[in-house]
Amino acid sequence: MPSNEGRAIYRRILREDSLGCSIYHPGHQTHWIQARKGLQDESRLPVSIHVEPELGLLQFGVRGEPQLYWHHNTARIVEVFAGPDGEGIWSPEFHLLTVPSNHGHILFNLAKLDDVGRCLG
Repeated sequence: MPSNEGRAIYRRILREDSLGCSIYHPGHQTHWIQARKGLQDESRLPVSIHVEPELGLLQFGVRGEPQLYWHHNTARIVEVFAGPDGEGIWSPEFHLLTVPSNHGHILFNLAKLDDVGRCLG
């Protein structure tokens, strides 16, 4: 059973990503344990992100190296950014993108291109 902190993170995740997808694989829902660990990750880095919503892709640089990731709901990321470009915090170990919002942080579980899989309801 999740702790109070875990339940609060889980409720925030559910509010922010409601496609009906029920899997926690990379690129899909963010699990509360992944969220907690990603938010505490000391290797987190600020990144400037460009989203290609038609392709489900996000591009950003990490230490000068271009990175390309996939998410099942890039339209939601564009909505949060109010456009295709925005700023976030990347946690590479937990493949977690944290985007500041008026309600705290919105968390996105990103997938490398070889980890892409379809949503399950």
